Amino acid sequence: MYKKLIALGLVVSLCIVSLILIIYRPAKIGIILSNETTMGYEENLAIKYYQSRYPRAGKYPLRFYIETPAALEEDLYREAYYKLKDQGVSIILSGELSQTAMFVAPLAEETGIPTFGITSSSHELSGKADNFYRIVTPTDDIGSYMGEYVSSLDFKKVAMITSVENAIYADAFASSFTQTFSGITRHIPFNNYQRVMDEIELFNPEAVFCVLPVTTLMQIIKGIRKEYGDKEIFSSDWGFMQLISVFSGPQLNGITALYHSGEIPEQYRDIIREFEELYSIESTYSSHNTISILNMILNAIREVGPDSAKIIKYFNEPRYYDSLMGSLYMDEYGDSNLQYHYVYQIMDDKLELRRKIEDREYRRHLEK
Repeated sequence: MYKKLIALGLVVSLCIVSLILIIYRPAKIGIILSNETTMGYEENLAIKYYQSRYPRAGKYPLRFYIETPAALEEDLYREAYYKLKDQGVSIILSGELSQTAMFVAPLAEETGIPTFGITSSSHELSGKADNFYRIVTPTDDIGSYMGEYVSSLDFKKVAMITSVENAIYADAFASSFTQTFSGITRHIPFNNYQRVMDEIELFNPEAVFCVLPVTTLMQIIKGIRKEYGDKEIFSSDWGFMQLISVFSGPQLNGITALYHSGEIPEQYRDIIREFEELYSIESTYSSHNTISILNMILNAIREVGPDSAKIIKYFNEPRYYDSLMGSLYMDEYGDSNLQYHYVYQIMDDKLELRRKIEDREYRRHLEK
């Protein structure tokens, strides 16, 4: 009888332990970000910081599984994605560029793992029930707002210089800009510096609009300043967000872009200060998006647990979220629009506000 009681006690104990392990099982978060881009590098640092600051989401311990593909190649991203799937992750963060998000979004639909594109904005990712989520406003909306803004300044001829490495984003931006710009544009893909400068000379535009990564953007700025002095230069947010944290000096004066608010919301200020001090960098849109998404994920896990299907159901419900960039609305397809956009111009290494624009899509949802 005594042995039977001991055996029964062991069985009960094992059942209790098993139940506890099920209830309090870790929430596994997968990361796929290459350090080959400045954006991916900063996003990886933000994840490393967040991992040390937040070990739990409510009752669930957090475990991060990080893959850093050596290059921005589809095969490498697919291999990393399935490695994370085999490790049983609940959710994945990837998509430092629109190009890499185009690799990853179909895998989210294929596997049923909810996946966030951190800074991928191509409108080709929009309107799909594919378990892929973003907190950035789509490229075509941003390009349209900038086309309207440049038109308001009475420019008649604008050269659009675009990246060939991230063409899925750059070409869409140029196209949407052209549709709302009242003047004439010439699209110049950046595949050779001298060829680009020669085309600018032939077209003789009043302004140059760059949809480029930061290093190429800086190369064009130096060339324009040398050859044309004070010719107006505009940028997409892609290159601009690193430009203001990496470079300085009078040659940047007058560079203009549509960007999110430069004011960090109060509830995030300590986090950003700690992050910047820890890694001795100035945080940009890349780390701001990363931290905002991780906060959203932690809230989802606290509310519904680490089951992927429940997380998908949570994020498929349209709602408003607070982020480092301000309020945003995410719809049933995982597409988002920030409430406000801000046109900034660099003057003496500071951002000066030129215009505040309310997002039309955000307003449309608000008025429903």
